[in-house]
Amino acid sequence: MKIRLEHAILKPLKLGSIALACYHERSRAGIPTGTDWLIGQAGSVRDGTQVRIGLRLADGRIADARYEVFGCPAAIAAAAWAANRLAGAAPARVTRLYGLHIAEALELPIEKTGVALVVEDAVCNALAAGDIQVDRNSASGG
Repeated sequence: MKIRLEHAILKPLKLGSIALACYHERSRAGIPTGTDWLIGQAGSVRDGTQVRIGLRLADGRIADARYEVFGCPAAIAAAAWAANRLAGAAPARVTRLYGLHIAEALELPIEKTGVALVVEDAVCNALAAGDIQVDRNSASGG
């Protein structure tokens, strides 16, 4: 079976300038192995978006934050943006990092808001892995 090249070419990314910059910034991609990382996962490959967020705590702060994503460019940009915001933050402040805020900050198209919510869930799950209380009822609205 031959694949026609004109069908294999990727469509141009339809992301705003902030999201596009986050998509290309990969310095926090990949979660190192080790027991000192709190790992949170959300979404699924079957559903098209899976996000893993890794947090390393030190001195009461998030010393490092990393991400792994299976998903569209918007999901990668959202996870990259969140990881950059998480690094150096106090965990109590992080509980107020909402998916809708991520989507607004990145100016994601409305149809891509869901991927930012998956990132939010992964962050909440990572915090929960460290027994850091997360109010899931207010996590989607602020």
